[in-house]
Amino acid sequence: MRLFVYDTEGLEDELDDFTEATGVEHIHLDAAWSKSKGLDHASPKSLMAAMKLVAKEPDSMLFIDSGTDCCEQPREEYAARNPGKKIAYGMVDMSMAPIVRTLKDAQFHWVMTFRQSDERDEVNGEEQVVGKKGKASKDMQYVARIKVHCTRPHSKSNHSVKVEIRDQRGLGDKPPIRLADPKVADLMPLVERYSPGGKRKLRAHLFGREATGKSGTALRLLIALARQLKGDSPSE
Repeated sequence: MRLFVYDTEGLEDELDDFTEATGVEHIHLDAAWSKSKGLDHASPKSLMAAMKLVAKEPDSMLFIDSGTDCCEQPREEYAARNPGKKIAYGMVDMSMAPIVRTLKDAQFHWVMTFRQSDERDEVNGEEQVVGKKGKASKDMQYVARIKVHCTRPHSKSNHSVKVEIRDQRGLGDKPPIRLADPKVADLMPLVERYSPGGKRKLRAHLFGREATGKSGTALRLLIALARQLKGDSPSE
């Protein structure tokens, strides 16, 4: 078991903390790794190469931080090639379609972060913000089963991070799980269904505005998963 980290955010000490907490080796797939493969980092080809690498190992885990950067890269590349031209999102985002299919069918565990965007719809004849979602492209925001919305309350709060966790495919009318400053032990119930070598794979994404604890919460979730797969104690 290893954790592969496809990193566009510049993670460093956090990954050492993960390995120290779990005893699980992490493999850092950063810009230097992509360059060594002759690929542009955060591009669909680079991310696909990373996923193929992860798929070779049973019970492996992939952390993509950030998925938004990967979705934006083809758009930025198109804009650079066509200055002044309106981005043809439908065409450009098709480059992410193989990524979506691979994530849906992945036989490895994965967790991804997104920056947040507003979800808009027409209400009483006017366009209004009706919710929040991950800033992604071509159905990327729909491939995860577990979705975690991270927020940072106003300064008067005693909590630095709040999360709302939803199981998108769960049955019944269970309300979302709400936690403040979640610890690894708080996240263990989310991963109890996953067993070593089992067919069930964790597919989760976290989203929120900048500096809302997405990466840290994601890594705590992965620590919980690693401990579950190793049969370790749930305590932090």
